[in-house]
Amino acid sequence: MTINFQNAYGQIDLNLIRDEDVAALDEPRKVAIHNVISTVMERIRTEQHLAAVRTRVRVAMANEEECLALHRAAAPPVTFADIRRDAIVAYQK
Repeated sequence: MTINFQNAYGQIDLNLIRDEDVAALDEPRKVAIHNVISTVMERIRTEQHLAAVRTRVRVAMANEEECLALHRAAAPPVTFADIRRDAIVAYQK
């Protein structure tokens, strides 16, 4: 007996695996199907974790941009004109 656990797109779909089909399998195939189920569940958890990490990265990057903009507003970068002006003022003293 075989169990078809792939959907129309060729992806593993755990909803297609029925308990009674698994119960009818011999022991080596039960172990194999258990390994497939465990692997798919781990993949799902990993994908969810990756999505959460990407969300946190996007939030952190937005926060960094906001902080950088505030820093630039509080302490604008020194330009050549600023240096020249300060040198002229210092020379005139």
